[in-house]
Amino acid sequence: MAIKRFNVGIIIIDSIAANYRAEFEKGGKPAHSLAKRSAQVAQLGTHLRDLARSHNIAVVVANQVADRFESQSMLAPLSQQQTQTPRAASPSQTSTTTATAAAANITVPLMQHEALLSTSYPLALDHQQRFFTGWGDDPMPNLNATMKTPSLGLTWTNQLATRIALIRTPIYEDRAYQPGEDKVVAGWKRTMKIVFSAWSNECETGYEIWQGGVRGLDEGSAQAT
Repeated sequence: MAIKRFNVGIIIIDSIAANYRAEFEKGGKPAHSLAKRSAQVAQLGTHLRDLARSHNIAVVVANQVADRFESQSMLAPLSQQQTQTPRAASPSQTSTTTATAAAANITVPLMQHEALLSTSYPLALDHQQRFFTGWGDDPMPNLNATMKTPSLGLTWTNQLATRIALIRTPIYEDRAYQPGEDKVVAGWKRTMKIVFSAWSNECETGYEIWQGGVRGLDEGSAQAT
């Protein structure tokens, strides 16, 4: 085996979702394709875990993310949202801004963004996904960073021992803007966050990309890269 022959210490796959997206989105019956894809994703996850255990190597797999859009229920008054039947499992935005709340005539404290979830049903995927996706769990959300969902869904999430989210948020020029004027991006703030792990607590830190590669930043460091 190549792992023993070349003394491999780490396997990196970039990205895990690319081949599945290309192969299973060509057509055919969506339900059949989804079931087949889920079975193959689970089989691949089992194989990679077996390789890591039997050969004592690290397996790092990059995933893609998809944009998450507001559902129509997010635009309805809160009193109407609470009477709607919860959906079992469909990706949606788990948090919103006070601007959206104002447009819907809802008065909600900034920190109580859970009240604007598409459903309050605790067993629904919409309600729980912010705890394991890495996006949407910030009580003061930046939509550029939180409106994402990892590809391959819950099937792939259940294959992981650790999920690390790499989040990039814009840093805008600090100046007065005219009404309707687009903000100018002066740089980017990059954050690495451990969403869940079998051997580490949840935490996050800033990092930057420089000519020597990637390096972490001290807490509170300002960066625009």
